[in-house]
Amino acid sequence: MLGDSVRLGSIQPDAVRGVIMSEPRSCWSGAAQALTREALAAGADGTGLCLKHSAGRFGVLVDARPHGGLRVFDRRDGTRHTFMDPEALIAAGWVVD
Repeated sequence: MLGDSVRLGSIQPDAVRGVIMSEPRSCWSGAAQALTREALAAGADGTGLCLKHSAGRFGVLVDARPHGGLRVFDRRDGTRHTFMDPEALIAAGWVVD
C-alpha cells in the first residue's frame, strides 16, 4: 500500500506539469479570432489597430511587418509585446476591439 502511494505521488507532478505547460488557447469566439486575422491581413501594416485582451487590458498595434512580427503597446502598463504572427497574438489573448 505504501509503495502505491509513493509511486502515484511521483506520477502526479508530471501530469500537473503537462497541463500547466500546455499551449494556451484563446478564450475569444471564433468570429472575434477570424475578424482579427482578416483585419491584420487587410491592412498594409496594421498600425493603429485597437486591440483588447482576455484579461481586460487594451492595446494598440504599433508595428506589423511581414517578417518583423506584430508589436502591441499595452495601454495598462506601457509594455510592448511582440508576436511572430497573428496566431501567436490571438493565442496570447489579443483580438481586434
